[in-house]
Amino acid sequence: MIELTAILLPLSIAGVVIALCVILATLLLPHKETNSAVALREMVDQYAGNTEEAAAPSQSLATRVRMTSSARTAQILANRGWTDRLKAGLTAAGMTLKPEEFVLITLACGVGGAIGLFVIGRASVPAAVLGLFIGLAVPPLVMRVKANRRQAQFLYELPDTLSALASSLTSGASLTQALDAVARESSGPMQEELQRVIIENRLGTSVPDALEQTAIRMNCGDLQMVVMAIRLQSSVGGNLSTLLKTVANTLRERVKMARHVKALSAEGRMSLWVLMALPVVVAVFSALTRPEYFQIFYTTVPGVIMLVMGVLMMIAGYLWARSIVKVEV
Repeated sequence: MIELTAILLPLSIAGVVIALCVILATLLLPHKETNSAVALREMVDQYAGNTEEAAAPSQSLATRVRMTSSARTAQILANRGWTDRLKAGLTAAGMTLKPEEFVLITLACGVGGAIGLFVIGRASVPAAVLGLFIGLAVPPLVMRVKANRRQAQFLYELPDTLSALASSLTSGASLTQALDAVARESSGPMQEELQRVIIENRLGTSVPDALEQTAIRMNCGDLQMVVMAIRLQSSVGGNLSTLLKTVANTLRERVKMARHVKALSAEGRMSLWVLMALPVVVAVFSALTRPEYFQIFYTTVPGVIMLVMGVLMMIAGYLWARSIVKVEV
């Protein structure tokens, strides 16, 4: 009977944690918006301001809680000046979350990770602290990974997009008409960014300025070269289609070389991640399965010193190995 209770208690606590995560996701996750709707809402907010109406009496409790918590978090972020930075990161990652919603989801992941590892680690406080840090690190890491993948895909599609723009200009279309036509035929992040450029242009921003904002948002120096070429063509004249074809051919060769270098350095990057993950996995496994063996690292002074030195040496090794396997093209 005692063994059955010892098995059912962690399962019941785990069930409560899962239910809590589902409830938090229901309260905090917003409704899905299309990319054009998000871009239009952001542009309109710059001119009209963000005037949210008060919650109507007919709204559900979950909606009222989500709106209240989001409003308070947005006020805190605005007071600390973090709103624009988070908004830029979320936009670069292609995520439709608001900054305050992203912060609330991060906090919820931290609490869920702390409770989960606290249960798995048999009421171990270090495991709960570890789960808190892991939960807090997961959403920013996901945002960073999505932003990097989106920027890489945007860069790979840029030469073909410039070739299509040059073909449209050769057929007699204006730059705005060419952008609209290419945006309809594109897909993925290229389509999203071109649609954003078109919307900004319709709201009064010039095409070079809108493209420059896209280059900053996507961290794409090649697109900044294209913007510079467009500005020079508009000031001194010349054939823009021929210029875009030349730039497209140059970028296509650079992308080809970057892919080749990435393939050659794949083994080194995989070795780096394996070597970095191995001590972390072993430490977490030891802390969860045999906490009495791992507690020496946080209950004694030599153990704390060894743990801190190990972490610092891992960070130094990661930076050194990353500088070796990372090749700029």
